[in-house]
Amino acid sequence: MVDKEMLAAMEGLLDRKLEPVNGKLDRLEIFVDERMTGLEASVSRLDERMSSLEASVSRLDERMSSLEASVSRLDERMSSLEASVSRLDERTSNLEASVKEIENRTLELELDVKEIKVKYLENNILPRLNTIEAYYTGTLKMYRNKAELIDKMGMDVSNLNITVENHSKVLRTVAAMAP
Repeated sequence: MVDKEMLAAMEGLLDRKLEPVNGKLDRLEIFVDERMTGLEASVSRLDERMSSLEASVSRLDERMSSLEASVSRLDERMSSLEASVSRLDERTSNLEASVKEIENRTLELELDVKEIKVKYLENNILPRLNTIEAYYTGTLKMYRNKAELIDKMGMDVSNLNITVENHSKVLRTVAAMAP
């Protein structure tokens, strides 16, 4: 039993020596439990924040997909607009060429018209106008002279009417006096 006693004595000695360590371990265990509780709360809050972040990332991902679709549509519309502008440029170039051709033809026509005017005026109209002017000038002079003569004749006829009236009165008077 000596061994048992010795073991018991050693156990008692160890228990006394370990009492401060056990107290420290108890305090350490309480400290660790408190810290663990705080850590668990922090981890829980982090988990909630992580869930919130995941939801936000999910919404951002949806919005990003929507933006990508919009950009894709804009890219298609831009390509369509570029094609339209290219066609318009081509049509504008064609119109410019047509307008230049029309301008050239118009200039040619103007020159032709000027040439025709000059030739027609000099060769046809001006000589005719000169002939007409000469004819009408002579006719005008004749009409003026005849108009003056007609005015004189009108005056003479008026005087003749007056004279005939006077003579008619005299003749009636004479006829009335005659037996």
